[in-house]
Amino acid sequence: MKLLNFSIDKVINIKTANQTFDLHNQFKLQGYNSNTLERVFELIFKGFVCWGMEEVNNLVTTDFKIIFRNVNFLRIQDTPFHEENVCFNQMQFVDEMIGEFPEPVIQVENLFSTDELESFDWKKYMYISFTWGVAILISSETVEVQFKQSNSLEGRE
Repeated sequence: MKLLNFSIDKVINIKTANQTFDLHNQFKLQGYNSNTLERVFELIFKGFVCWGMEEVNNLVTTDFKIIFRNVNFLRIQDTPFHEENVCFNQMQFVDEMIGEFPEPVIQVENLFSTDELESFDWKKYMYISFTWGVAILISSETVEVQFKQSNSLEGRE
């Protein structure tokens, strides 16, 4: 899996175009799209960042997507989306998780039967999790991010 236009920092930050996007603290998951025929999977986020405490004009709204192309494996452990469970926890290659802490590896293992686990090359798989049980395990040829920013209050909750 090749990261095309970004890097992952501290499992919650996405660095791209000279910016760092804190998906854990500043963004909410809006949902995801999957197109089986085109082999594309997208995670869609919206974030609001205020630059300066007093000035509302400094509010930046960001629509942010993580796009996986040529997906060859996708497993989602889903729960209904609520305000409480759309907080991003981590995005990390599975082979980097192994040896760090046993808990994340157990979470990945819970997405599989025991027979499936032994045949995986974990360098090609990414684990993504959200608060309260939403977990994604994915393998694709490429991953890229796209974002659009505006200084508007439109769409703010």
